[in-house]
Amino acid sequence: MKEKILIVDDDPLVRTSLRDILESWEYAVSEAKDGNDAFNRVLIDEPDLILLDVNMPKLDGLELCRKLKQNPFRSNIPIIFISGRDSTEDTIRGLELGAEDYISKFFDPEELKWRVKARLREARQHIGANPLTKLPGNLAIEEEIKNRILAKRTFAICYVDLDNFKGYNDVYGYAAGDEVIQLVARILKNLVIHSGDEDAFIGHVGGDDFMIIADPGSIEDVCQKIIKRFDGAIGVHYKEGDRERGYILSEDRTGKGVKFPIMTISLSVTTNVHRNFTSHLQVAEILTEIKHRLKQMRGSNYLIDQRRDTT
Repeated sequence: MKEKILIVDDDPLVRTSLRDILESWEYAVSEAKDGNDAFNRVLIDEPDLILLDVNMPKLDGLELCRKLKQNPFRSNIPIIFISGRDSTEDTIRGLELGAEDYISKFFDPEELKWRVKARLREARQHIGANPLTKLPGNLAIEEEIKNRILAKRTFAICYVDLDNFKGYNDVYGYAAGDEVIQLVARILKNLVIHSGDEDAFIGHVGGDDFMIIADPGSIEDVCQKIIKRFDGAIGVHYKEGDRERGYILSEDRTGKGVKFPIMTISLSVTTNVHRNFTSHLQVAEILTEIKHRLKQMRGSNYLIDQRRDTT
């Protein structure tokens, strides 16, 4: 799969020149003419790298960089500033805001090529990031839970996993399975972003398992919307016959027919509103227990642990 680069510049000639160069190096390229347009495209397209002009109308490059680096779901996208101004002040300000690199608009193509390669390589090597969804992985999830416990913050944590995913993956193949995982990641990110919870966190445990850490007051609404979005979207990932039957027909190792129902989603939730969490291991044990109870139910469901500490 080609790596995606977003060019953000109000000058169409600059955008065309950069597009021609980048596409000659086999990158998938998209464009935005100002900061607002770019921010919307980033939320939808999730580029692997952004080439960003400093001076633009509506929302300039520095402000766009600040917004992206403060967004927990987009902060890992490397940004290379490109400016016509040879300004040390611009350079320092951009790097202070979290940009990974800076190059003059009067660049040498070879220099640009190697700067882009280097920033993409560093992004791929970012510890804990899942290469498919680009969400934080197990180490980052564990660290986030530990930090919230140490800070004595009140939070809800939701374990998300799919039912009947393995059967789908076996029949439809890994590429189709990856598309479903990316669908789930998009649903989770979009709903949490629009929940208004600026401290929310989403991680990808691996496979079809995800973790959401959010405000206890909003978590039930988020769960309900996740189920609605997932149930409404998953059907298009099946062939018409399987969708109409409501299951996939396959065979086990002995050649016996097996039915795999259409995938559903399970959301296991616990909070420290009425109980104390002492470690991430304790949280994991609670979520595992809730997950086992959920798996006995049919369809997509969520279950919020309401138990309290005994005094």
